[in-house]
Amino acid sequence: MRDKNPNDSQTVIGLGVAVEGDFNGNGDVIIEGKLKGSIKTTNHLQIGKEAEIEAEIFADTAVIAGKVKGNIKVNGALELMKSSRLEGNISCQSLTIESGCFFQGNCVMLVKKEQSTQ
Repeated sequence: MRDKNPNDSQTVIGLGVAVEGDFNGNGDVIIEGKLKGSIKTTNHLQIGKEAEIEAEIFADTAVIAGKVKGNIKVNGALELMKSSRLEGNISCQSLTIESGCFFQGNCVMLVKKEQSTQ
């Protein structure tokens, strides 16, 4: 039996579930329902087409397909799918916006820190 890595865990907030408060995790997070508050994960965040989020979001990488009101800070890549609606500011290293997406806010592109060759 292999040892469980806490970063391998996955949390799902399903369709029909509403959560209010601050959500912190180390594994992947998938949200299909409603969330109001804040979301922080050190891994990947996926927000489904039917999801409705009103929160400050912090993640390593993220794919947004639903409705989000709030600022998003992603360390790496952020993808806004054509079904997404985002009202808030973005901070990320890489941004992909599909045609048809609604985005109202500002975007700041983060500079990737170069590793030392010493």
